[in-house]
Amino acid sequence: MVLRNTDTLQRSLLAIFGITILSILVLTLLAYLQARTEEQNRELASLGNQQIVLVQSVVRSVVQAEASQRAYFLSGDPIYQEEVQATVTKLNDEMARLERLDSFLPVTPFNHTARLLELVSMRVAQLESKLAMSFEEGLQAVRQSIQSQEGKQMMDALRDIAQLINEEERRFIAQRASMAEQNSRQRIHLLLGAAVLNLLLLSVAYRVVRKATGRSAQLLDEVHNKTHEIASINEFSSNLQSCSTVSEAHELFRHYMQRLFPECSGALYIMRSSRNLLHMATSWNIGESPFEDMMEPRDCWALRRGKPHEITDLANELSCRHLNQDSRASLCMPLVSQSETIGMLHLRIEDSELLPVVRERSDAMVHHISAALSGIFLREALREHSIRDPMTQLFNRRYLEESIARELIRARRSGGSFSVVMTDIDHFKSFNDNYGHQAGDAVIKAFASHLQSHVRGEDVVCRYGGEEFLILLTGATHEQALERAELLCRSTQKLEIDSAVTSIPSITASWGVATFPEHGESWEGVISTADAALYLSKRHGRNRVSSAIELTKVTEKNNSEVDSNQ
Repeated sequence: MVLRNTDTLQRSLLAIFGITILSILVLTLLAYLQARTEEQNRELASLGNQQIVLVQSVVRSVVQAEASQRAYFLSGDPIYQEEVQATVTKLNDEMARLERLDSFLPVTPFNHTARLLELVSMRVAQLESKLAMSFEEGLQAVRQSIQSQEGKQMMDALRDIAQLINEEERRFIAQRASMAEQNSRQRIHLLLGAAVLNLLLLSVAYRVVRKATGRSAQLLDEVHNKTHEIASINEFSSNLQSCSTVSEAHELFRHYMQRLFPECSGALYIMRSSRNLLHMATSWNIGESPFEDMMEPRDCWALRRGKPHEITDLANELSCRHLNQDSRASLCMPLVSQSETIGMLHLRIEDSELLPVVRERSDAMVHHISAALSGIFLREALREHSIRDPMTQLFNRRYLEESIARELIRARRSGGSFSVVMTDIDHFKSFNDNYGHQAGDAVIKAFASHLQSHVRGEDVVCRYGGEEFLILLTGATHEQALERAELLCRSTQKLEIDSAVTSIPSITASWGVATFPEHGESWEGVISTADAALYLSKRHGRNRVSSAIELTKVTEKNNSEVDSNQ
């Protein structure tokens, strides 16, 4: 192969690659550490600025509290007393914030913040104690405090400590700014060094490649092809994982396999849930030699052995029975997900010399295929489980509501219509009481199968609840829906029900029909009208079809009778 080169070239390229990776790791680590340091410095600088502002606010609050206290005892105005109390409350909050903020800052030899908080607490206690005195005692205490200059001395001490804190934080901020600037310069040096190192490594790599044999051009071509191939495989894998249904995945699979394996014909086989058969999900470039539509796992050696199996000489090698004596080289790749075989990729090649290349390419993508298909199968199984009634395998109300909401949008956009047929098995409760729940289950299953077999593929039949069922007739007019309901009503009387438990008599059902937009502006309204028509059939003897039109006539008649009685 082209990638096989001299030992010297391989060792040189490996050494260059190792040095490059190592340099990238080292530079990345250094850049990360510097970025962390710079981030920490920015955070500490921000905290320091907050502390400076908060200390200044505390000092101002103490001064404001003292001024309000003096004004109160000099004027006797209670407004100033309230101002003192409000300022003290604010001061306590600021002290708590300052103490919390100080806990995030680095520890210093002299804890000035703690001393500041202690002095402020003492001053607040003095202010509160004087406020607690009577007016005359408080006025006398204030005068003594002014004469003794006790408050002034404490405020001077507060301002000195605040000044120390501010100067200390400004010094720290300046140091951190200097460190940030130094880190920036170091990062620039690192980037320059990395650029120089990469240039040197590129230069060495270029010289090594230039000294290689004349196969370098071919090597570049193969690298380009390999890159394109990997990109195509990644694109295929990404799109395959985005598929929402199995049929969509099969179509996408066929499209990409024609691009990725143009020299091959092939097929994708999927294991059935019974695990005794595989069916061909899709194929490409079949030609004159068709592939088996069905096969057993034992017909393929790759599935038996759980690993790829390739054949270049059909006469002298162990061949799979599903090849049907096709003389071309072949490759079978089992698709395994979570230790479970979910299918098999089968390829046939005219030129047996291309088999190693095909094998390498298929090895690169078989894991992606297995994982993606397994995910699609799981999603579809979960989707089916969430929208199907487990007993009848009809759709449930959740799926009905999704479908009828889409049909309502379509009908409004196109000016069309849709109809709803509600039906309920007559006397089902007494039937259950007389024949048992197993017989009742048999009746529900047979009736559900009967409904499903008498509607179009685009219609939706769902089990609405218990023995009640709903049919959404997409695009159907009211007359068409009535005709379908009458047909179902007659054929239900002839329905034969098999039960291993007991002999089950024939059944009947009641029906109600309503249509959008004549009988409801929303899908909920249409269903409600159809349900009312169903119960009109129940009241008029069962085993009949009632329409929303008939329901309207009955309602108008009842209203007129009420009016005449009044």
